[in-house]
Amino acid sequence: MTENAVQNTLAVLFVDDEENVLRSLSRLFLDEPFVLLTAGSGQKGLEVLKEHDVAVIVSDQRMPGMSGAEFLARSREIRPDAVRMVLTGYADVSAAMDAINRGGAFRYITKPWNDEDLVHAVHDAIERYRLAAENRRLTALTIRQNEELKKWSSELELYVQQQTIDLSRRNKELEQLAVKLKKNFHDMIAAFLKIMELRDNFLYLHSLHVAELVDGMGKAMGLSADTRELLVVAARLHDIGMIRTPEMSFLKDMKDMSPDEQQEYAVHPVRGQSVLSVIEDMKQTGAWIRNHHEWYNGQGFPDRLQGEDIPLGARIIAAADAFDLMLCRCGGSARAVPEVLEKIRALLGVRLDARLFEPLAAAAGTVYSADDAVGAEQDVVVELPLEKLVEGMILARDIRSGSGLLLLGKGGTVSARALESLRRYHAVDPLKEKVAVITRMRRAAR
Repeated sequence: MTENAVQNTLAVLFVDDEENVLRSLSRLFLDEPFVLLTAGSGQKGLEVLKEHDVAVIVSDQRMPGMSGAEFLARSREIRPDAVRMVLTGYADVSAAMDAINRGGAFRYITKPWNDEDLVHAVHDAIERYRLAAENRRLTALTIRQNEELKKWSSELELYVQQQTIDLSRRNKELEQLAVKLKKNFHDMIAAFLKIMELRDNFLYLHSLHVAELVDGMGKAMGLSADTRELLVVAARLHDIGMIRTPEMSFLKDMKDMSPDEQQEYAVHPVRGQSVLSVIEDMKQTGAWIRNHHEWYNGQGFPDRLQGEDIPLGARIIAAADAFDLMLCRCGGSARAVPEVLEKIRALLGVRLDARLFEPLAAAAGTVYSADDAVGAEQDVVVELPLEKLVEGMILARDIRSGSGLLLLGKGGTVSARALESLRRYHAVDPLKEKVAVITRMRRAAR
């Protein structure tokens, strides 16, 4: 059965007490490859769920009789595996949180919605449902195979011994596939970084610079490797919410923006968190992104947090973000680092946490060496044999096995797990060409 055929068997239920809203949703999803169901109340929605195998449930929050949160909570008893989302107004964030906590909703969408965003959200929810179902199938398959293994063991010891190696390999493949299903969510984050590069090269490079600074600050502060890894991910995606902003200079200071630009700029941290909210393991990262424009004195945005109420990760990203933008406004030369650090001093205790100055200064001295000009850096493609490939390199083109199997995609970052996998494939199906990676070169300062 093809993927489209499988998707056609899935159903999406929209619940809203306003008939015109349901009609709008029906028109919006008229040509989508899944069964569209609607209900005008929570009670009717529960009746629909008893009759249909629903993959995705999208419910309005404010409904008479039964709220969206109550409906989603009761829907879990009927369709526990369905992916739930809630539609809510901007003023009902607390109600949306109630729907998430009680009803198991994995995200909320504000009214009035953006048609394109809503369509993408529903498609993402369907994919999440499909991946979870596949994971359950694989888990059940593993359990059945383990039961067969026990049966064979009781019947014939020799046969079991001969089959052990093969079964072990197959179980390992199943475990790896299950891990891959979860990893797919993380791969989406890498894709977002590529989208940022397509949106604006400066935005992309700035994100990489901030990530380098954050990593250096984390080392100087003695943070654990796991925490630094999360910080680097958050730093790379801290401006992901900017991809929806109109054309504007990303180097412009907020005080120099027009009122419309300021309003648009002020919502990008919330958009960034919203993008990552669909990924369960990225909640902490999303919170750091949301609050990286909070000021230490409480005058920042979007939540007006103050002092240590601002998450430490957000404070670290804020310091690195401010430094790199200031350096770029000074031409990007490493010779301007001392000057920018003095400007940063003026922000301590007002915009930035004063305790982060020394880690920032230490990281800046490492990331921006005296012989580099950050503003003049450029990407250069280098071809390397597989044995020269190291963790952290970015691929300039797809890596395929000798028989043409796609192993790693262009734009991906080489991880330790990927290196191990590549070497295994190369041993049985050798690569026909060298690996092309992107290396960043900075022009020497005069």
